[in-house]
Amino acid sequence: MLGLWLACAAVPEPVSPDPIAVWGEDPDAARSLIEALPIGERSLVVMRLLDTSPDGTDTLCALADEVVRARCERVHERPHLTEKDRRNPDDSTLWRLPPPDWTVDPAPSCSALEGEKWVQDCYFETAEATGDLARALTLCRGARATSGQCASHVLMPRWTADAGEVLAAIDEALGEAGEPVVALYWIGHVERVDDEAAQIQFRNSSGALSGRPLREAPPAWRRALPGEDWSRTPLHSSRADVRPQLEDPELDRAVAELFAEYVTTADPGVFVAQADHPSAVVRWSVALLLAQVDPGHPALEILAVDEDPRVARRAQRI
Repeated sequence: MLGLWLACAAVPEPVSPDPIAVWGEDPDAARSLIEALPIGERSLVVMRLLDTSPDGTDTLCALADEVVRARCERVHERPHLTEKDRRNPDDSTLWRLPPPDWTVDPAPSCSALEGEKWVQDCYFETAEATGDLARALTLCRGARATSGQCASHVLMPRWTADAGEVLAAIDEALGEAGEPVVALYWIGHVERVDDEAAQIQFRNSSGALSGRPLREAPPAWRRALPGEDWSRTPLHSSRADVRPQLEDPELDRAVAELFAEYVTTADPGVFVAQADHPSAVVRWSVALLLAQVDPGHPALEILAVDEDPRVARRAQRI
């Protein structure tokens, strides 16, 4: 009898399913498992899911302790916290401000946080709350992966502000690296202010739009593919529409014309006319844009076997 009792006592307690593993298959079942955990364990699980599988975790925020709940709610109020991992990986060349090169950290309370995601969001949030534009743009550099979005956010309340003041603040914070922010300001400004001088500056900063009206056009190039390592500049204040920015003025103009055509009249013939351009970045632009405008066009079949793999990938819509 004693042996039987000892044998029974040695049987381990059944191990509950791991709610993190269950989450991807059955979120409702995972939530029930999380609810059964002590508050400390619950919070750890919610935090882990926020970092690894954030979609749908808004339903879990209320289950966590105060600190994790606040972070959970912030993730879902500020979707860039998770979108940046999917759309803006570390090797992406999507438009960003230059990384910090501070001698004095403008927000040491942010850099002291645990977890790079929260460090970057702290700089983003602090920049938004800062009244001085030069300081705000300096703080945006700490947002790193979402620094371009941060710059757009801090410019939003200043779209109609005096150009001289805005441009001086951009120069103070960023110097020559502020050219995309200058372009972004003029674009946002001209969308909201009926002013001929602003229109001229808008055309100059965009390089090729020549006053043509913009249409909304969700881009297919938010995430750079391998080898697409050229700098990018925003096309309008949605900050998502971007094009390569090139040092050679003739190439830059050619690319700017193609992107301007895409966000205005989108005539396939304009793209096809440049399909055999000697520069790979121009052919890349043709492949990218023509695939959006006329995905069945015969010119894409030729570009799909282009000698430059970057061009071929975009023509194949990879």
